Amino acid sequence: APRVPRSLVQVGIVTSLTARGGAYFARWERNSRGWQRDFEDVLTYVFDPVHPRSPLAAAFRNVTRLSGIPGVDEDLGYANFAQLPAWRWMHEHNPTAEWYLGTDDDTVVVTANLLRLIETLRPRLNASGGLAVVGKCIGSPPPPPPGGPR
Repeated sequence: APRVPRSLVQVGIVTSLTARGGAYFARWERNSRGWQRDFEDVLTYVFDPVHPRSPLAAAFRNVTRLSGIPGVDEDLGYANFAQLPAWRWMHEHNPTAEWYLGTDDDTVVVTANLLRLIETLRPRLNASGGLAVVGKCIGSPPPPPPGGPR
């Protein structure tokens, strides 16, 4: 099957190389042999240090945790905002992508369903002027289904 082109979807994944004894990295590794292969361009970022000459440097980019932003505190034991550094990085890496998909290492993407969702959302996006954030975030209710609440 042809891969989803980077002009359509840029994927960004957050993981950790060391947290929980490498369990997050193991999840990323399993997905790298699965759904990630459906996409032409997948970026993975970590907050762990990555030596530039390490073989991992080809697959992972170290980014700085968010700090000093009112209401954003990743040091409280949860990472509600762990995806935020990815959005800028994905856009800088691929500014012409039509869609950006930010995921965690334990996310499973059913590519055919994602492509159907994109086709469903495309008319609304075009009507709204071109910017939409869609998905589930801790503390944010999901958008209503097409056609109104159920």
